[in-house]
Amino acid sequence: MDTPKFTDWHSYDYLENEEDIRLYLEACAEIGDPELMKAAREDAAKARGIISKRRGASFESERETGSGASLEVSAKS
Repeated sequence: MDTPKFTDWHSYDYLENEEDIRLYLEACAEIGDPELMKAAREDAAKARGIISKRRGASFESERETGSGASLEVSAKS
């Protein structure tokens, strides 16, 4: 009999914004398991780090290509 093969699955990979994180934490809190809440908080922290990195990469990409919003400052004498 072949051993089943599994892939890694992490909930933090699917938490794409603060609303997702909030809903995830609320759902875990409803279960009432302290160990689950500890793991959920860790997942939320990891998700926030991933989101932050994505935003940073997006900002760097826009800066390098010159796309995105620009800010012009004029000096008045």
